[in-house]
Order: sequence, then C-alpha cells, then structure tokens
Amino acid sequence: MRPSKNSAMSTTAERICKLLALGMLWSSVVMTGCASESQPALICHNSNCVEPPDPHADDTLDALTASLALELDGRPAVDGIETDIFWSGESKRCIFAHDLETGADGPDAIEAANTIGKWLEGRGTKPATRAAGTFTVFIELKGHVGLSKADKHTPEQRASHASCALDMVARLAAASEASGVPLAVRFTSFDPDLLQALVDEPRWTKKTAKGEVSVALGVILGIPPPLDGQSKPLSAFSADLPIDFALCHPHWLRDGNRVAIRSRGWRLAWWMFSAVAETYDAIDRYEPAYVVTSEGETLARWLAARAQ
Repeated sequence: MRPSKNSAMSTTAERICKLLALGMLWSSVVMTGCASESQPALICHNSNCVEPPDPHADDTLDALTASLALELDGRPAVDGIETDIFWSGESKRCIFAHDLETGADGPDAIEAANTIGKWLEGRGTKPATRAAGTFTVFIELKGHVGLSKADKHTPEQRASHASCALDMVARLAAASEASGVPLAVRFTSFDPDLLQALVDEPRWTKKTAKGEVSVALGVILGIPPPLDGQSKPLSAFSADLPIDFALCHPHWLRDGNRVAIRSRGWRLAWWMFSAVAETYDAIDRYEPAYVVTSEGETLARWLAARAQ
C-alpha cells in the first residue's frame, strides 16, 4: 500500500531534518578539530576597550582607567593595554594621544605609564590578566610629528621619541618589580626608523636584560597602498631589528605579506575595531599571538567559550 501524501511529506521532512542535524554535527566536529586551543593575549586597543566602542575616547586617561577596571568572572577582561604616543614637533612634548588633531593638548605619555603602574601596584593578590601569566603593554610610536602624516621626525626628534618610550618602560618596570606581576612591553610602529631608534637608545639592552620585563618590537600594517601610505614594505624593516611580530588588520592583510611575515619568522597579531564573523575566523585560522581589540568583554567571552 502506498503511503498517503501527508505521510510522504512527513517522511521527507524527517529526512531533511536528519540531514540538517548531521550537517550541523559535522560542522561542529570540523570547527572543534580545526580551532586551535592556543589562546592569544587579549590587548585593549588604544587604551579604550569599554563597550560600546567610542573612538573619541581613544588614548585618554579616563578610558585607560575604565579599561583596566574591566572584569569578567573575577579576573581582568584583558591581558594588557595598548598606548599610543606622539612626539609633537611644535610643542616638543611626548604626548599620550591617538592623533594630534584632537590630542595635541593631551597628557604627557609618562602619565599613561603612571596610570598603568599604579593599577599594577594596587593588584595585591588579585590577578592582573585575563588568562596570560604576563601583563603586556603595547607602546605604539606614531610616525609623524605634526597634523600631516608627511611631517616626519628629524633624527633628533626620533631619539627624543625613543627616549620617551623607554622612560615609560622604566616606570612600568618599577611597578612590575613592586607588584611581582611579570611584564612584557611591545613597541610597535609603522615607521622602521623609529624602531631602529629604540634599539639605538643606550637603555635598550638594560631593559631587555631586566628579568621582570620582556621587550620586543612589532611592525604595524594597516590599510594597504594605494589607499593609505602609512604601511611600509616589509623589506624596509632591517633583518637586524629584534622584530617579534607583525600587527595587522585581518581584513586588510594581503596573502603575499602574510607569507612574507611567516618566512621572516615573525608571529602574527591582529588589531581590530568591532569583531565580525571574518574576524573570528581569522583568529581561528591563523592563531595570532595577540588580538588588539576595542571590545574587551566581547572578545574575552568569545575566547572563553572557544576554549571550552
């Protein structure tokens, strides 16, 4: 006896549901098998990762303080903080700011180090990171000294900028020693000459030799040319520089540069604003050493769920 039309439709629907369930299960198995168990260090982008993201608060002491206070399940939401510093050619100051158009009157860069240092010193027995054993501070040295990105440093300005960055390390190192929190400092820049100026600074080797502080360099890659001229060819960065990683936006990194980064032995790191599906996929696929995010709690929750 042939099944009724309704019965046939019901059987077909059941088969479709089973196939969908199998597909979902297979997808889950594939994702579980492919996802790395390694955890990138989560770094607060522009000292400002309180949600919802407000770029106007980037690299301000208020946002820095609020970002350090972010917690998730009794621990900090992030593993470290990124700070941006300028050498202002006009005022001859080292400034904590995201840009000189709105931040030219911002605080001295050492104030950002003081804020982080006081927070580390006040941790007591409380953890200082989301998951990592080491608290990491990124210090980005901006490559221009005026409103225009074409206003490049003189050799003297580069030396002053590098000296300012290492003044910040000295303050952070003192906080690390006082608090017992292991510290890593990662200097980043689009400008290879600024990274070279750091290595040429007399205090560079003294800082890397200090047991509590790990110091290294990172190359920043942003919007690719010809849309933007900040990113330099990787060949512009000397092989003698102690470069540890390349800090890239996952949506803008070209395959050729990705292969070249790996061939140089550098690690990958992602910087981002708001996460989308492609961002999460890039974290899973390429296993970055760091993720620098404007969404501290969102990424912390996703990384925690991913680790389950």
